This record gives sequence, C-alpha cells and structure tokens, in this order.
Amino acid sequence: MTNKLKKPIIPIKFDVIEENFEESVISCKKIDSDFELKEVINQDVEYIDLSGVNFFKVAFNNCKFKNCDFRKCSLDSCILDNCSFTNCIFNEAYFKNSWIENSKFVGCDFISILIKSTRFEEAIFDYSSFNESSFNEVDIVNCKFNSTELREAKLKKIELETVVFVDVNFCRTSLIDIDFSNSELSSVIVSSDLSEFRGAFLTIYQAAELTKMLGIKIK
Repeated sequence: MTNKLKKPIIPIKFDVIEENFEESVISCKKIDSDFELKEVINQDVEYIDLSGVNFFKVAFNNCKFKNCDFRKCSLDSCILDNCSFTNCIFNEAYFKNSWIENSKFVGCDFISILIKSTRFEEAIFDYSSFNESSFNEVDIVNCKFNSTELREAKLKKIELETVVFVDVNFCRTSLIDIDFSNSELSSVIVSSDLSEFRGAFLTIYQAAELTKMLGIKIK
C-alpha cells in the first residue's frame, strides 16, 4: 500500500468517560464547544442526537450506538476501536485523520459524507449507504461491505487490501485507478456497460466474471 496514514495519537492526559457520556457531549453541544481529548469506553447508548458535534482527538473503545444521529458531525484525529453502530445516521459528516478498526456498522447512512486521510481496518458494513459520498486518501484493510450502496460516490487515492464487496451497488461511481486485485468482488451492481470499472485494476478472473454481465460467454 502506498499511503502512509498514521494512527492518531491520543494524549496521555485526557478525560476518561465511563458513564454519563450523553450528558457530557450534550453539554458541549449546548455551548458550541468541541468534544475533545477524551476516551469514551464501554458505552451503550440509544437515540442520542449528536448532530453537528465536533469530536477532536477522542478514542471510542468498546462502545455501542443504536439509532443515534451523527449528521454533520466531525471526527478529527479520532479512534474507533471495537465499536458497533446500528441504524445510525452520519449524513454530511466529516471524517479526517481518523482510524476505525474492529468495528461494525449495520443499517447506517453515510450519505454525502466526506472521508479524508482515514483508515478502516477489520471493519464490517452491512446494509449501509455511502451514496454521493467522497473518499480522499483512504486505506481500507481487511474489511467487508455487504449489501451496501456506493452510488455516485467520488473515490480518490483509495488503497484496498483484502476487502470483500458482496452485493455492493457502484452505479455511477468511477473506480478508476483503484486496485481490486487482492480483494473480492461478488454480485456487484454496475451500469450495463460496466463503465464504472473503466481504468480499475482487476485480476483476469475478476474481469472474466464482470464480462459475463455483458452476456459474453467465455469458454
């Protein structure tokens, strides 16, 4: 992989939040202050409005979020480790210089999100949507995308390593310069002319499987 993204360093002296996370973050939101320099651990929260919150140098460890609203929030230099998100909304959010690992997202919306200089490792995305999103200098390592929407997205400087794409909709998303050769493509959805894959790097086997979608029979 050519990108050299570095894991954010969370300062040694920071606040550890093991309870009352909702009260702490909402108080910051009320005074329009960043939620920063904290470690949030072992939280299990539902139906929290976190829209518009700026998270800076925050580490989330072993947290569960259900039906939470992260719209237009910012995650700058943050770490998400061993976290799960179910039916959460991240529309128009901004991820920058962050590291997401060992985490799972189910039924989440990332519509029109901007993700820059961020690494996803050992992450799973099930039934989620990244439509009209923008990825710039993003590493995706040992991740799985199942029944996920990636329509009309902008992908630039994307590095893939052992990524599984199953039933992913890439319609009207240019995949130029993206190397899928060490990843898996299965039942992906694209335009009838396969134009999304123009300029992408594929194995002979992957190219043959895609060609079958044109009605061409290969002996």
